[in-house]
Amino acid sequence: MKQILISILFMSFLVLAQSQQDELLKAIDEGKQDSVKNIVSAELKKKPRDADWQYLQAIIITDGDESVKILKEVVKQSGKGKYLDAAWFRLYQYYYALGLYNQANECKDSLQNKFSKSKYTGMTGNTSARISSKEKSSIPGQEEQNDYPFDLKEKKTDSKDLYLVQAGAFSKRENAEQTVKKLNNKNTGISEKNVGGTVFYIVSVGSFQTEADAQEYSIKINKKLALQSRVIKK
Repeated sequence: MKQILISILFMSFLVLAQSQQDELLKAIDEGKQDSVKNIVSAELKKKPRDADWQYLQAIIITDGDESVKILKEVVKQSGKGKYLDAAWFRLYQYYYALGLYNQANECKDSLQNKFSKSKYTGMTGNTSARISSKEKSSIPGQEEQNDYPFDLKEKKTDSKDLYLVQAGAFSKRENAEQTVKKLNNKNTGISEKNVGGTVFYIVSVGSFQTEADAQEYSIKINKKLALQSRVIKK
């Protein structure tokens, strides 16, 4: 009898927790991330390895790289969360937005193989990209100010340039614009990519005539601005 009572209490607690998480997800969808942050943080202190609370943390974070780190931890806990299909889908979105198509396809395959009936499985084909070159140097005052004690000025380029440095992907445009300001480079632009209904703002710098020049610049900004940039070929 005691064991049955404990089981009932545990299931009741689990249902309440899941109901709360669903309500928080609705709040996030409505743009109320700030009101959710403290709740998620408090729950993670009590249950740091809980996959569902980790997932909520990942979608609150606007830094794509940090969010991906958490999502990777979520999907490692196979069978331990109700948002695993959503986590695989968000990883797919992020990698596709960055043009990392091999990683994106791996996430897509995992989603389709493990969650064939998930609503997200049918959304992986809904992808489109729109790159706006007119957005280069679109941040007011970008050319005039440089608040950083190191030189990140652009190198001279010409029509033969073949490489770009992708500085990051962000779910909020203002975060992308902040990164553009920090880079303080006239050859920086923001492109938009819609992946499965989510818009990512991609910050890129360039272009560069050689891969070595691009790698050198990438290493510099990674060190000075704590980025995780990468070199891509145009």
